[in-house]
Amino acid sequence: MRKYHSLNFLTIKKTMKIMPPFLTTLAFFPLSAQAAPVPELPGAANAGVQLERARESMEQERIAQQIGEDEARRGEKVQGQAEDKPQAAASDLVFVLKKVETDQSVILSQEELDSIIKPYINQSITIKDLYKIVDNINNTYIQKEYMTCRAFLPPQTIHDGVVQIKLVEGRTGTVRVEGNKSTLTRYITERFPLQEGQIANTGKLNRSLQRFNGTNDMALRIKMQAGEKPDTTDYVLYAFEPKDHNVTLYMDNNGYESSGRFRYGLFYNWRSVSGIRDSLRLSYLRSKGSGAYNLGYSIPVGRQGMKLDMDYTGNQNDVRRGDLRPLGIEGKASAYSIGLRYPLVVNSSKRYELGLLYLNQKSETTLGNGQVTWLDDKLHRYNLYTAFTHYGKNEVFYHRYGLMRSAKTSMDGKSEDVTLYQLNMYWRKGLPNDTAFITRFSSQLGGKSYMSTANRFYIGGMNTVRGYEESFLGGDRGFALGTEYHFPLMKKYLQGLVFFDYGRVSGGYVISGADTLMSTGLGIAWEQNDFHANLILGKPLKKDVGGKKVDSLRVQFSLSKTF
Repeated sequence: MRKYHSLNFLTIKKTMKIMPPFLTTLAFFPLSAQAAPVPELPGAANAGVQLERARESMEQERIAQQIGEDEARRGEKVQGQAEDKPQAAASDLVFVLKKVETDQSVILSQEELDSIIKPYINQSITIKDLYKIVDNINNTYIQKEYMTCRAFLPPQTIHDGVVQIKLVEGRTGTVRVEGNKSTLTRYITERFPLQEGQIANTGKLNRSLQRFNGTNDMALRIKMQAGEKPDTTDYVLYAFEPKDHNVTLYMDNNGYESSGRFRYGLFYNWRSVSGIRDSLRLSYLRSKGSGAYNLGYSIPVGRQGMKLDMDYTGNQNDVRRGDLRPLGIEGKASAYSIGLRYPLVVNSSKRYELGLLYLNQKSETTLGNGQVTWLDDKLHRYNLYTAFTHYGKNEVFYHRYGLMRSAKTSMDGKSEDVTLYQLNMYWRKGLPNDTAFITRFSSQLGGKSYMSTANRFYIGGMNTVRGYEESFLGGDRGFALGTEYHFPLMKKYLQGLVFFDYGRVSGGYVISGADTLMSTGLGIAWEQNDFHANLILGKPLKKDVGGKKVDSLRVQFSLSKTF
């Protein structure tokens, strides 16, 4: 029968001999009310914290992939133009213009035409002046973004100062989609303002193209050409789809010291499951003492690029090494989340996104190899955020602002309701000779003192302060800043980098000397044929953290191959 918060005295005595001073309170801290809440196990031993770090890592990967896709498709526009009609031959003829007759226009009002033509009426003009009138009409078409519409001077004999100007407003003919092996044709065509017999606005078409390419995992190119029928324009939409199925084999040593640094795993992605660019994701990552899995599904909602994301994740963690091993710590956590992402603006220079996420998580930690329940928490979160990405010449700036409401209930019925403010930033500036400067920043404010491990901010690890173990320090508030300089070693495949990282936490449970981490180091990155390899040598600049010594050098690597 499992007990709750009751430790065997012999276990306590044995554990105290090896536990660092700032952790021994775990073994004998009374359950009665104190000035501060009962200390909790460190984040590295908490399955729920590990699950949260895994979610953050996946979100960073999604953002990096999105930025890469946006940059690859920047400036994509409708290709081809309607052919200009031949103009009349130049002439030195001078005459008084009495009237200009034009075809009936659907796009231009009579007032717009009159404003262009009237300044020339009853004036002595030349053929060049007629060309100016035609150019002004065409410029008005361009300003209104109707590129399939043209004015031209047909061959004619001018009588009594009356001139004819032809207006050709090309209507949409056939619309054809090519290359869409796994995407339904209607999924593509219904997202573009192309109706047969209607006059297409090329500006709206370009904006629809940029939104489509920016909110789907495939790319489109649109080419317009002279229609098969007179005065029509045909459109061909060329689809460039990624592989339907991807399998990635993965290995790294970025795990936790307590449950095994070396991790290996498998990631699977099935794109366009039902032909509407929905996706199914499966992953499993394992170390000596842990196993994490994820099942996710994303589907478009509406025609403006909104996505519904649904995920179910889980993690199991056993402490196999370190000072806490004699406690027999075992943990497990599971969570499901539902989120909506809506692109407010998507074009070649920026992306603005609004998101809302709901998370329901359960986590449990036991001591004595399952005999004593130390934590049994339920967590509900609502996260509202806005994210902005700006693309300049050789530059990307991403910043995200989040407001999170977190409600946790523990096994003794106590609740913790906090509001947290989160900020994440990424800036990359391309420099001469294929070099680049990169800055990353993340922070958390708000909440209260002595928050539970699930709501704290953690530093240490590949995504915050390299050279230290993942989630090495945690606090109610904190920030992490990382700077990198990248330079080519082999032009196509190999890059080098040097970095400096700094992080700080504050609030309850944070003790003197254990509130900051600082490191520097260098690394290399190899990318070739869907193979990725990273090697980081991180040197902690602070080696004594609250009485705990850290290694003078930490080697971190990751390998992945996608098939």
